[in-house]
Amino acid sequence: MLTKKKTAILVLALAMCIGVASAALLQYYGKIISTVDVKQAIYLDGHLYNIPVEESFTATPGDIIWKPHYLESKANVPIEMMFDTKITNSSGLPDGDGIIVTYSTAILQQIGTGVAQWSTGTTRKGAYSVKLTTVTTDDIARAYVPFGATTLAEIGRVSFWTYVTHADNQWVRPWVGIYLHKNPGVTLEQWFADYYAGSPNVFYIQAEPCYTDGYSSDFDVWQYWDSEGQHPLKWESLEGPDYPYGAPTLQQYINGDAMSIIYDETAFASREYGTLYVVGIKFQAGYGGTWANFQGYVDDVTIGNEPWDLELFPEDTSFTLQPGERLDFYIKYEFATNITPDVYTITTEVQPT
Repeated sequence: MLTKKKTAILVLALAMCIGVASAALLQYYGKIISTVDVKQAIYLDGHLYNIPVEESFTATPGDIIWKPHYLESKANVPIEMMFDTKITNSSGLPDGDGIIVTYSTAILQQIGTGVAQWSTGTTRKGAYSVKLTTVTTDDIARAYVPFGATTLAEIGRVSFWTYVTHADNQWVRPWVGIYLHKNPGVTLEQWFADYYAGSPNVFYIQAEPCYTDGYSSDFDVWQYWDSEGQHPLKWESLEGPDYPYGAPTLQQYINGDAMSIIYDETAFASREYGTLYVVGIKFQAGYGGTWANFQGYVDDVTIGNEPWDLELFPEDTSFTLQPGERLDFYIKYEFATNITPDVYTITTEVQPT
């Protein structure tokens, strides 16, 4: 028979055992181990940040060379970043004399005394627009966006805004042209070579706002032009008649309806254009007898369902990439006429701000 003292000792011992067991259980269930694989937020040309994109090319004094690239955001939040450029000579020493590097979303082209330049003075969206000016009737100034492996049906739509401050002919506005080819991956130079050789593989369409239903010729105001909507742009083709007022819409070229639209016994298209590949799209002022002394701007461009803002990204100036956004841009290399012959390494880093 247990005495009261022995009973108390036994109860105490049981309590101690229970206490030890509880402590062990709490320690076991109180541990959390997490392994997190954090992915890279921004990709350059589809590569991770630690995989450099390398390209080599030959230049001569006075050359201007454009190289296409793209950034793509995998993040769920906006990310600010900027471009940083370093130039070294063959000895690895800093040497930026004679080379200017800039970053933009379009290639600016000019012929004659026409001038295409980036402008911050008159913009509708973002920090920059493209200013287009002419002096004579033969001048050309334009912003050009290359493609190469995208069909017209995949694009489906083109829209842009213009702002005109002066024109000898009050009706003219910057217009849009699309170079097309049966084969993918064709450059603009190859398109023209095929064109002058009489190749059946080249096609082209263009639309001028002044032929749009409900056209307004107001100055000093932003105006919207679209390939669809209530007053869609009318597109003439390279193979069709010269009659822009009755020309088809972009969708009519894509689906083949333009083949049935005829003026003066000539159809605007010999086939559907939807499966043709887009070589490039230009937004242009100039060329023709009505284009003297023009000054205007193009901004807030949409190609397909995606904005293609005409923007310049100055070095060491931050810009924002939105969640899931892809930014196609071009690196422009300008070589001075008096540059020292050498091998230069030009490094562009995309850095977070």
